[in-house]
Amino acid sequence: MRRVARPAPGRSITGHLLTGWIAGLGLTTKVMAATPLPPVDDPSWTDRYDEHFRKYAKRYFGPGHDWRWFKSQAIAESTLNPRARSPAGALGLMQILPSTFGDIRRSNPSIKSLRDPRWNIAAGIYYDRQLYKRWGERFGQFDDKLDYTFASYNAGFGGMSRAYRKAGNPSAPLPWSEVAPHAPAETRSYVAKINGLMTEVQAAEERDAQERAEREHLAAEAERQAAEAQAEEGATDKPKAGQGPSLRERLATWLRRDEPDGETPASASTASSDGATRADGATVSADTPSLEPEAQTATPEASEPEAPDASASTGT
Repeated sequence: MRRVARPAPGRSITGHLLTGWIAGLGLTTKVMAATPLPPVDDPSWTDRYDEHFRKYAKRYFGPGHDWRWFKSQAIAESTLNPRARSPAGALGLMQILPSTFGDIRRSNPSIKSLRDPRWNIAAGIYYDRQLYKRWGERFGQFDDKLDYTFASYNAGFGGMSRAYRKAGNPSAPLPWSEVAPHAPAETRSYVAKINGLMTEVQAAEERDAQERAEREHLAAEAERQAAEAQAEEGATDKPKAGQGPSLRERLATWLRRDEPDGETPASASTASSDGATRADGATVSADTPSLEPEAQTATPEASEPEAPDASASTGT
């Protein structure tokens, strides 16, 4: 599918006019690829259609697939110009031919209009999904399946199948780099442009994955060290065969020796069979004179008779 260039915000108008003139002549994107494009996350690319890319990428490829691949594809197709029209008659953001759109609508009638940006994006991603499934049915899951999907979107599934046969064994999955030389030059440039737009995104994802792996490794190492320290502490507290009390038990005994006398166990204050026990724990025989000073007893004075209780019964 041919692409019609549209000036992206922040780029030279002269460069865009030249690119548009080249595209209008129907020349291949190999010439257009000489002008590098900003990455897909660059603010110079409009985010007006991002919600549609997100929605239909999730619907047709699942939540784990990065929707920015399809925004990059639309940049490669039309530089996000919803009014783009190729010399071959492909229309819109995803540059879909009316005949191809008719095939899409027959299999998915919910897609309404080729000229509406929303449905143009939906149709393009749906068509990508059909191509993706065809390569999966042929070879199963393999690393470069998305590259083959984009190449087939540009050159047709039949055209890419012929290129695949030229590259070698048609029954085994081959890396895109081995098949690309047998594909049309425009298709090679097209796939390279999409990958180039996603280069920074992929690099950021790789950095995030590496940092996440490092954090998980550090957490696992900290958990392992904590478990080892806990095991060593338990081994220290538990006495081995033939050894005396553990460190914890000895420490508890040492602390108890300073407890107040009132907390002395009852067995320590029990009287012996031949004497009483003093407050300090020493046993004193009944025949042993006390060393404590005798309590002085006051001499009772002659007591006065008590007054009658007022509450008692009164005599006559």
